[in-house]
Amino acid sequence: MKKLLFCVLVLMATAAVAGAARTTFDPPIYPVPCDTSARPDSFGYAWVDNDNGGSPVYNWIDITGNGVRVNGLQDDNVIGPVSLGFIFPYYWYTVHRCWIGSNGYISFSSNANYSQTFAVIPNSAQPNDIVAPLAGDLDFTRTSSNPECYYYTNNVDTFIVSWINVREWPVPNDPDSLTLHTFQLILCKNDSSITFQYGTQIGTFENSSTPGTHSCQIGIEDLIGRNGLNYNSNWTTPSTTVPHEGLVVRIHPIPRPGFTFHDVGIFGGMNRTSGAELIRLGTIFAPTALVKNFGTANESNIVVNCNIKKGLYNYYNKSDTIASLAAGEEAWAIFPDTFMNAMDVYSAIFRTTLTGDQFAGNNRDTTELRPYQSPGILTYVDSTVQYNSWQGGHGGWANEFIVAERVRITDFYTDVMMDSTYPGYAMLILADANGEPDMNQIIWADTFQVADTNWITLPVNPPVEIPANQLFFAAVIAGGTGLSQGTDNTTPLSNRGWEYTTSFAVSRDRDVQDVCIKLGITVVNAIDDQASVPSVFSLRQNYPNPFNANTKISFDLVDKAPVSLEVFNIAGQKIKTLIDGSLNPGHHTILWDGTMDDGQKTASGVY
Repeated sequence: MKKLLFCVLVLMATAAVAGAARTTFDPPIYPVPCDTSARPDSFGYAWVDNDNGGSPVYNWIDITGNGVRVNGLQDDNVIGPVSLGFIFPYYWYTVHRCWIGSNGYISFSSNANYSQTFAVIPNSAQPNDIVAPLAGDLDFTRTSSNPECYYYTNNVDTFIVSWINVREWPVPNDPDSLTLHTFQLILCKNDSSITFQYGTQIGTFENSSTPGTHSCQIGIEDLIGRNGLNYNSNWTTPSTTVPHEGLVVRIHPIPRPGFTFHDVGIFGGMNRTSGAELIRLGTIFAPTALVKNFGTANESNIVVNCNIKKGLYNYYNKSDTIASLAAGEEAWAIFPDTFMNAMDVYSAIFRTTLTGDQFAGNNRDTTELRPYQSPGILTYVDSTVQYNSWQGGHGGWANEFIVAERVRITDFYTDVMMDSTYPGYAMLILADANGEPDMNQIIWADTFQVADTNWITLPVNPPVEIPANQLFFAAVIAGGTGLSQGTDNTTPLSNRGWEYTTSFAVSRDRDVQDVCIKLGITVVNAIDDQASVPSVFSLRQNYPNPFNANTKISFDLVDKAPVSLEVFNIAGQKIKTLIDGSLNPGHHTILWDGTMDDGQKTASGVY
């Protein structure tokens, strides 16, 4: 199923995601390989092919019947991300998804375009994390050969991508009959191997700007382009590895004991997926970041910073230090309490600093923070900038929501471009045990059919109550052609979007756009639960007192009220503003770390 992207009335296309039946590929390997790499790369990957009696056996896997066709490949473009369906060990880390390039490669971490003149693998230039069975200037717009690309996963241990009957980008005076390429890659989790297989190979990727030279690469590289294995470069180097029909190349790792890589980064901000957090206006919360040692060595003294911005304004800036992290270990950095004092868009930016860190790409992550009121709106979007649909109709999108208190949903809002030919379906769905939409737990649904391009409001009648911390989804599914879903690419992004083709999956576009679906809510028992509301105002003694690193200051509010909590030195000078804004009734506690407004540490004394 092909996704169509509308910006005004411009049409684009991307790939589809669907399920497939299970098949497992176990490459047959015999002892005493013949053609092998001259030496492994610095991590320990080596290759062996079937030329001159080499051990791998050619066994083309046809996935055109049970795989997913990759729609939208053109000339020099990338589709994805696509889920591998399992965790695949690659170099010293693991991967679970990839982007598929029209030019004959995949990347596990980048949607950047790898194109002419194809830098020699490995190379630090983006994209990195490449597996390239035949990276050259291929052109899916040359349709006379019926070019196709498919991917397949058994969701257990095997992932395959096939490029079939693809021509090279035309050089001057090059008729269609002179170039044609068919090849595939196979990832096998069982032994961490990567296999390339080659069908018809007509053409040598001649470089049109420099006649007589060629431009293509075959090989793999890691996520920073430092380590890699090059099987063939530019169709000539070495001449004994030029791809041909019936060739199979198997790349396998034998990690070197002395290999060391230093890399600590942010795994998730506020939660494991860096999904946007919905927090009631004025509620005190502690920012958190999940930090992971992605490297191979034990690390110490990792500095983690949290900078919360309100628009462009620096609203909060604190740091924490993790004393030590073993290789592969995770730990939560917990920062002093804060709260959001206005109905605005906040960004929590988390950063790690490690002396000797060798990869900066995961040192920073951003989580959107969205305040809400009761009654109010749960939303991740600011404005609609484009509309998406699925070719052939049907399909849909959803947002996931999770709120720390019980809410009553009263209204469903969505922005659609619709011609009223077919209806649209709006629904609220609870999550299953895996955190995915459970179509057997649809708790509300309605049909709408309007000729409009705008936000529409659907009353949820009777209202639906969602328990505190219950993950749920608000979805729109098209009943046919003529319905396009509004999306917003204004940053920060929620990382909470889902897509529906024939089943729900994490949206391939959640890192570049938000789905225009939001909900009207009230908080259940926000006023009626008197047992949780103090009867008198009080400001309690801080604890501990005296203190060294930090101290907690607690107070009670009878009603919602403006609050100012300030710290003064013994000379009567204000040195710190802890709170300045409106807070809800209830018991409140805030942490003071002993710093002044300028970030400097206070001296010992009485405050």
